[in-house]
Amino acid sequence: MSRFRLSRAILSSECGSALAYYHSHRAEIDADIEADERFVAEMKAKAGPSQLQQKLAALGMTRTIRFHLDENCDPAPARRLQV
Repeated sequence: MSRFRLSRAILSSECGSALAYYHSHRAEIDADIEADERFVAEMKAKAGPSQLQQKLAALGMTRTIRFHLDENCDPAPARRLQV
């Protein structure tokens, strides 16, 4: 058996085991995920806005905008937002 086939068989076996475990413990895993999400929300609320969020708010930008610069873009707006 080739290394690829062997590693693929092991991976399939591990995935099957992981899925079986998930389905057997779904309520517990989902509860843990929800608890983690609540924890993250609490920490974000305690931390307040980041420096970037503060700068965006000062510029009147209340939403985060994702963009990339290529050779045709003016980098000046991005430089004003640097943290």
